[in-house]
Amino acid sequence: MNFAIRTHPWIMISNFLEESSGNLPRYKHEKRKPKTTNICNNSFKNFWLDGNADNYKIFQETLDNVFKEVDDIKEDALKASWSCISSTDLECILCSRCLLDPVTTGCGHTFCRGCLTRVLDHGLSCPLCMSSLTTGDYSRASTEVLLQAIQFLVPQDYNERMSISIRENLILERSSDIPVFICTNAFPGVACPLYVYEARYRLIARRCLQSSTKRFAMAGKDSTGDKFVQYGTILEVKDAVNLEDGRFILTTIGVRRFKVISRNEQVCLSCL
Repeated sequence: MNFAIRTHPWIMISNFLEESSGNLPRYKHEKRKPKTTNICNNSFKNFWLDGNADNYKIFQETLDNVFKEVDDIKEDALKASWSCISSTDLECILCSRCLLDPVTTGCGHTFCRGCLTRVLDHGLSCPLCMSSLTTGDYSRASTEVLLQAIQFLVPQDYNERMSISIRENLILERSSDIPVFICTNAFPGVACPLYVYEARYRLIARRCLQSSTKRFAMAGKDSTGDKFVQYGTILEVKDAVNLEDGRFILTTIGVRRFKVISRNEQVCLSCL
């Protein structure tokens, strides 16, 4: 069956050449023959057009139809070869959504880059098989073959996932909420270098660096050590070094003071 499908376009060309063979020009001298009979070769095309413009036009149309049919056959064959894969096979096991920027670990499991990064913040092991991972998994390249397969096989799921990611980033960008680092005292106009290594603060640092303002709040701990003090400082990131193991070295400077006006699941701040 495959042989019949593949030879059909060439049958179309052969039929055309047989029907028009009586009208095709011949070379009197062997040395005058063009080195190639590629239809794109200018010498061959110009020679043919001299007295066979209609034949050339028909032949060009036939070639276009043949190439289109070949492309359709290749696309159908490619889809058929992937028919054993369902949309759930292309989901991230951590977020249960279509893989976004897929990254494959050394043990052969694939996750969204963002999901894998958050897992590595808590420990260097695969969340699926618990195999040991390394800090190099933070900077692994995207799995391009899988990304192309997702775009080809489940384009709607992929586009929806991209739209959700963009909306989430816009919500974070437009939100008036400011994350709070509970660490030390800082002051307006004074530089405050930070070494970020805790998992929760790594996530805050990444989101802060992705925002347009690159700002977060800094407050020191109170006397009990369980909560932070009532006053703090808004800091702005001026420079950041992302280490290979996910840690950050931030260079920040104080912008203005703030006051905590309420405490619950979300802390409300009032800038001074």
